[in-house]
Amino acid sequence: MKEISALEFFSGIGAFRLSAAEFAIEVKRAFDQSQDANRVYRHNFAELVCARNLDTISGDEIPSADFWWMSPSCKPYSRRGKGADLDDQRASSFINLLEALSKHSPDYFAMENVYGFLGSRAEAKLDETLVKLNYSVRKVKLCPTQIGVPMQRPRLFVLAAKEERFADLKIPLLPKLSLQDFIDPEAERNEELYLNEEQQGKYFDSLNIVNPLDSEAKAICFTSGYEQSMKASGSYIQTKNQRLRRFSPEEMLKLFGFPSEFQFPAEMSLRKKWVLLGNTIEQRTLKIALTTLLSNR
Repeated sequence: MKEISALEFFSGIGAFRLSAAEFAIEVKRAFDQSQDANRVYRHNFAELVCARNLDTISGDEIPSADFWWMSPSCKPYSRRGKGADLDDQRASSFINLLEALSKHSPDYFAMENVYGFLGSRAEAKLDETLVKLNYSVRKVKLCPTQIGVPMQRPRLFVLAAKEERFADLKIPLLPKLSLQDFIDPEAERNEELYLNEEQQGKYFDSLNIVNPLDSEAKAICFTSGYEQSMKASGSYIQTKNQRLRRFSPEEMLKLFGFPSEFQFPAEMSLRKKWVLLGNTIEQRTLKIALTTLLSNR
């Protein structure tokens, strides 16, 4: 398989970089404005991440590459972000990068976002740009539950190539997993993860509570507000002694399909880890999308 070069925009903690080697992709440069995300990226991959505001980056500042990958903010297209679409300042970097894409026109382009991106003005702008640049385009909806992972994280992948070379979308048949498979015994002993009696009593009715011993239990989508918001930001575990706790970052990494050797810097706080995980990409669905785009090249 011929190696291709790639740029990783909105690189976060490096979900795309993590999968790249399996597809003979060399990430030439990664870009993210978050200093915390960049620390995690460097800690695991030792590459220099460009700490750059993508609202204003110009095409001349972007090196040439065969593949552009991006995972822009989903807030402009989500209910939590009030669906402000292009009126949301957080959409500015994406629109700016589309202008730069017109200048570079790489062989491949792919991005990930929430289902709410569909039907948005931002999607219309993306479609207009890709058509003008003569890309073939495929849009794929994927969720970890489709492959037996007990976590709801539905995502849209937009795949584009200069030539019609997409493989058929194949959902692998994996053994069904239960939440219990992802529970870390060490987390059970970490008091920082537990809700106190006041929180448990006040918010009990609005929490999404899962019992890992229930073979049908599924965690709902984790968001960057998991530590701050007690509603619709992720699931809470009901332990054997009826206490409630949050998922640990390590348990979440495992749910997201990250390998055990992937780590956060030792000094990073729980809150920062949860924020970063709420913005990352589930590995198994990402690999399905990349296989669809690249396996016929």
